[in-house]
Amino acid sequence: MLLGAALCFTLGCDRESQTTPAADPSAWLAPADGSGLPPLPEEPPEPEPAPTAKVDDDIKVGPVRKVRPKDLPPLPPAPTAREKDPKANSVEALLASYGFPSQPGLTALCAGRVYEGSGGHLTWDAFTSSESPEALIKRFQERLSERGFGKEPGGGSWKLPAGSRTPDRVLSVLPLSAAGPHKTCDAKPPEGAVTVVVASRRY
Repeated sequence: MLLGAALCFTLGCDRESQTTPAADPSAWLAPADGSGLPPLPEEPPEPEPAPTAKVDDDIKVGPVRKVRPKDLPPLPPAPTAREKDPKANSVEALLASYGFPSQPGLTALCAGRVYEGSGGHLTWDAFTSSESPEALIKRFQERLSERGFGKEPGGGSWKLPAGSRTPDRVLSVLPLSAAGPHKTCDAKPPEGAVTVVVASRRY
């Protein structure tokens, strides 16, 4: 106080300015608009966490299956899933399912199905005969005529409709030694068989 009085005496300060009023503590707690201070910037709200998908450990993802259009005819049963009815599996009935006539002396060898890249498939049945390919072709020609027939090494084939690049039905009469789907058969040709007849149809 003495130092302050001395300074005031020397500098000539007003006595009223010697005492500084105590600051009002309530001003510290006053809102910004009442205290004269600029308002503090508001913090942006934290973004809500994105909902997470529920994971079920019991769900197993299976292979993708190709769905056939509804306008396509239903697939016939595979040759390996045919009924055991002797009448349905007779040589006459099997060849008739391909639209071809039968001939005496034919023996069913085996059958199969081949899937194509376009989504369709071929079903085929193979038969054997002890008759030569030339003689058997002549007897088939009596029932099928020459339309759609073409000669092949050691035999020939009917491809119908005639002139089509991708025939729907084929009947081949070839030597047993010729290449063909019958080579994949597990069953062995009967003794004395020299000719194979393969009927196939595209679905």
